[in-house]
Amino acid sequence: MSKKILLIDGTWLTFKSFFGGFYGNRLVNSKGDITFAIHIFFSSVFKLIRIIKPDNIYFAFDYGSKTPRHQDYPDYKKGRAKPPDALLLQMKQIKKILSLANFLWSQHQDFEADDLIASLQKKIRETDPEAEIIIFSSDQDLLQLIDRKTIIINKIENNFINTQTVDNFFEKHGFHPDQVVDFKVLAGDASDNIKVIDGLGKKGAIKLLEKYKNLDNIFSNLDKINNKIAKQINEKKPKLLFFKDFIKLNQNANFDFDIFQKLKIKTSPALVEILKELELKKVHDALNEIATS
Repeated sequence: MSKKILLIDGTWLTFKSFFGGFYGNRLVNSKGDITFAIHIFFSSVFKLIRIIKPDNIYFAFDYGSKTPRHQDYPDYKKGRAKPPDALLLQMKQIKKILSLANFLWSQHQDFEADDLIASLQKKIRETDPEAEIIIFSSDQDLLQLIDRKTIIINKIENNFINTQTVDNFFEKHGFHPDQVVDFKVLAGDASDNIKVIDGLGKKGAIKLLEKYKNLDNIFSNLDKINNKIAKQINEKKPKLLFFKDFIKLNQNANFDFDIFQKLKIKTSPALVEILKELELKKVHDALNEIATS
């Protein structure tokens, strides 16, 4: 029976947990320490474990604000606000709890979280082409990883799970997973501060990809495309090719663990102590239940 591996974008889930709970009933312990993002983070993880029943789980985190991509393109993600200190502190505690509970996670100064996920997907495929891979994230760059054995979950609410698969991707987006990189190059991506072709936008990019399939075919058919857009594409070809390589996820990260080992959650006095100090009883009880089941 093929393995079922859950890959979680830990940075995205921490941000989602923090800002999703920021305006709600924010948990603090008796010392005044903010803990709501930690609680929401692990509540989401426990839901996924209960519903998906993965053989193992891996959490990928960004190392910091600067990456090799910033060296190649200094304006990358320019304008994004610095994360609040309360978020960063809770992320640090989340990583400590993950380590103490024996979850697999990593970060690397040369790779973003989505690069780590892409790298691990590649290594899983090389070992077991039939392994089921479930990615939990709403990072649009990860959409390029969807294939017949890889799905993405970007929302889980009660028993509802929003999945993106090979079968429903085109219906949701108007293009296919293997066109994600070319789509982002043509349409631009405001969140990453990437914009090459003016006046094209998402609808225009979809129309070009629907007719010509990929960027190379578009280059070969400029005489059939709107003159204004064709002129830009021709003049900015080097920039388009740069961003095609830039947007494609890096799959070269290495790992010092075996993702095919069975998930084995552990409890320890140190884990009990940190959860007691944070007064996260529900997280403690859920981890203890998983560890003894």
